[in-house]
Amino acid sequence: MLEIEEDDLSREQTRALLALHRAGPHASSPPGHVFAFDLSDLHSPGVTGLTSQKARAGPATGSIPHA
Repeated sequence: MLEIEEDDLSREQTRALLALHRAGPHASSPPGHVFAFDLSDLHSPGVTGLTSQKARAGPATGSIPHA
């Protein structure tokens, strides 16, 4: 079962996953054409961080910007 929880994104495993997630687009896109939040953006008051851990699938992260 997949459990999703609110997270302040401070865990080392979460930070490593976010860094990996951002590295791919930055490596393969022209400068100024990557539209992904960095960690400081994800700590904004208008964004809720979410994480999930499933035994064989590994960690997952997401965020929800508030309108």
